[in-house]
Amino acid sequence: HRLCCVRPRSLLDSHSFCFYCELLRDPRETPRGPCGPTRTMGGGHDLPTTPATRKEMADANLMVAYRDACAHLLIPLNKCRRKTFYMPWECGHLRHEYERCQYVEWLKRSKDETVRESAAAGGGGHH
Repeated sequence: HRLCCVRPRSLLDSHSFCFYCELLRDPRETPRGPCGPTRTMGGGHDLPTTPATRKEMADANLMVAYRDACAHLLIPLNKCRRKTFYMPWECGHLRHEYERCQYVEWLKRSKDETVRESAAAGGGGHH
């Protein structure tokens, strides 16, 4: 069908998303996104749960500033970004998981700082 050809041919591969194709898709089929099957609310996650090793981070060419506790989520996110030519509407679930991890890590650091400040001020170290 011609409506899929809005994008240049080089971007149309088996992983690209086409709204017209999605309208014609059989609802009994598993929906597919640019990075594999689309997950539904409460669906299983195939994201890594163990921290990335130094070798994995080096192999993924992560800059030193990004080699933190969330690097195991950044590696598949960057793969998806490269695969989809950094289209801002793609890889949303992976980006959300990475940003959530960054936020949780920030909360841990800020709580530690609060505890340290309170202990230095003579408070018991807890709120």
